[in-house]
Amino acid sequence: MLELKKKARDKIKFEPYSLLNEIKNRVNIQQEEFGRIFSEEIIPSLEQENIYLVDDESFPAEHKNFLENYFLEQVLPFTRPSLLDKNKIATFLHNKAIYLALRLKVKSETQAKRARYKYALVEIPAERLGRFIALPGNTNNYVMFLDDVIRMFLPKILPGYNIESCYSIKLTRDAGIYIDDEFSGNLLAKIKKGISKRKTGVPSRFLYDKKMPAPFLKFLKESLELSKDDLIAGGRYHNYNEFFSFPDFNKKELEYEPLLPLHCKELDDKEATFKSISNCNILLSFPYQSYNNVINFLEKAADDKNVKSIKITLYRVAGESQVVRSLIKA
Repeated sequence: MLELKKKARDKIKFEPYSLLNEIKNRVNIQQEEFGRIFSEEIIPSLEQENIYLVDDESFPAEHKNFLENYFLEQVLPFTRPSLLDKNKIATFLHNKAIYLALRLKVKSETQAKRARYKYALVEIPAERLGRFIALPGNTNNYVMFLDDVIRMFLPKILPGYNIESCYSIKLTRDAGIYIDDEFSGNLLAKIKKGISKRKTGVPSRFLYDKKMPAPFLKFLKESLELSKDDLIAGGRYHNYNEFFSFPDFNKKELEYEPLLPLHCKELDDKEATFKSISNCNILLSFPYQSYNNVINFLEKAADDKNVKSIKITLYRVAGESQVVRSLIKA
């Protein structure tokens, strides 16, 4: 909508830029509230259970050797810094990956006097190593973000530089699939082509640590060819969804009890599925009811010689999807 010309904008009942600003303001308010809950409620609650989330400055000193060995053996092989130069081709950031953005100065005195700051990015290899590292010990349970372990040993990644400052960033790319003409040509081939471009889509949201100085942010914006509308201020850490993999330290009593899916008695008999749905409409609500009912229905449809076609809309199926397997079987 931002790219609409004035004539087209006059036909809609709102101003796209005003709407975008309103959305960003609401997002900022929500992120502030999220940060407050995390720091003022969740962290203290964890500490009451002897679980301490520590960073590169607050970790217990006795764990330094463990962390250094872990970094050298596990982390360093997967870290590859890339220097930024806004006068060259923009560095490509992977979709939703976390990076540490660094401001550097060369260590050589002669070069340092005449050289300007340099900037670099280091990707956090969370997909390979996980986001959290549980520190060894029997009394208190200490855990660190992988980000902070890397922060501790940045000089080992860039030995020729002094690390002046370091901030976390994350870029989200447009994952939409745009097909101009759905009716001509091979639609499946067009969808496949669209899916292949999702990881390289145009930037739609650039999340950065709000403590980052304005000149630093300006350099990143220009180097990564971002627009002002892409920029969203955040906190020190991103991708909080990875807390699903937070160590439990065998404290099962702190976890929610699993909710067993409710049964649908009309569909309990797999062989009578078609008869049941011909007798009455059946509404299933997920995840409160078992999705096995849908799987069973599709499997039965795939095996039934009287079924002429199966039409279904799929959105974000699993890597090993039973639904897709049933459709392929059909």
